Amino acid sequence: MRRDTLTVRARYVVPVEGAPIADACLTIQGPRVGWLGPAADRRHDLDLGNVAILPGFVNAHTHLELSPLADGPDGTGSWPEDEIDWLRRVIAQRRSGSDESLRQAAERNLAATIRSGTTFVADSTTAGMSWPAIAAAPIRAVVFAEVIGLRRERGLHTDAAAWEWLASVRPENQIAACARVGLSPHAPYSTAGWLYHKAVASGLPLSTHLAEMPEELRLLAYHDGPMRRFLEDIGAWDD
Repeated sequence: MRRDTLTVRARYVVPVEGAPIADACLTIQGPRVGWLGPAADRRHDLDLGNVAILPGFVNAHTHLELSPLADGPDGTGSWPEDEIDWLRRVIAQRRSGSDESLRQAAERNLAATIRSGTTFVADSTTAGMSWPAIAAAPIRAVVFAEVIGLRRERGLHTDAAAWEWLASVRPENQIAACARVGLSPHAPYSTAGWLYHKAVASGLPLSTHLAEMPEELRLLAYHDGPMRRFLEDIGAWDD
């Protein structure tokens, strides 16, 4: 048997497709799964005992640099289902944090993600804030630089920061990190149309928040409602 090959036995192995296999073996060849099937069909190097081996989880949308919000009014960690109030709290927390605190949050949340058995993430981040942690971790990823802004000045600032980071990540860096880079226009309620067009023209992987909440749908249909008042309050509205 090749030295970079390991066959393990477990009570169950769960394929990506198909039913779980009881009393099964899985062969790892370098970075890949080379074989899986009944234990009777192959000798094993290691018996893991009463465990189930599952495929690595995929988290298709993360914001690793964000920390959990503070407990709700009743101290339980829950808040009323008010999306606008939630947005206000997210923005307030984001503005109160330093770049270093965001990087630390990304490292902490990525470590928890890996411990959970996740092997692939798609992370939206501020100008590559989470990239150093992801590039150094045993995980595959697409890292999306977020662009945001209805007002032109804000859009120009976030767009420039995103492209400055994208230019710093060479193709060989992406190969070494098992990660790709992309762009994330934040959402139709927060991002000018020209930013979406520029992102699409880049040819990079894209991600966006779409139809997150009823208030967003009302804003897009009628240009009014709680979402408009919220954007006006934080100085982000642009007619």
